[in-house]
Amino acid sequence: MTVQLQNKAGKFLSPEVPAFIEAAAAADWAGSKDFAASMINTAGPGAWPIVSPTYILLPKNPTNADASREVMKFFDWAYGKEGSEMAEKLHYIPLPEAVIERIKAAWKSEVKTPDGKPVL
Repeated sequence: MTVQLQNKAGKFLSPEVPAFIEAAAAADWAGSKDFAASMINTAGPGAWPIVSPTYILLPKNPTNADASREVMKFFDWAYGKEGSEMAEKLHYIPLPEAVIERIKAAWKSEVKTPDGKPVL
């Protein structure tokens, strides 16, 4: 038997992957600064109330653009189908597609080489 917790919608849920995914989908990613959305007690009716993302920090103006590019290429892979499947096998949940699109747009607009060009 596993624990059940009451979420914001008043439902008692068990800690299961679909409830984690719903919590991530219900987070206010668009309204968060620098993707720092809280997934604690989100409004999704089937959302598990205690979920936290793992963050990746990249310099916006890297001194080594090649190294930053390789890191970004890895995460580009990780956000794709193969990387998401591997993450699930390791008991992580993939980010919602809309969040991945925002992250990739931020890479292009915010992570720049010393001459002002996008790193990736």
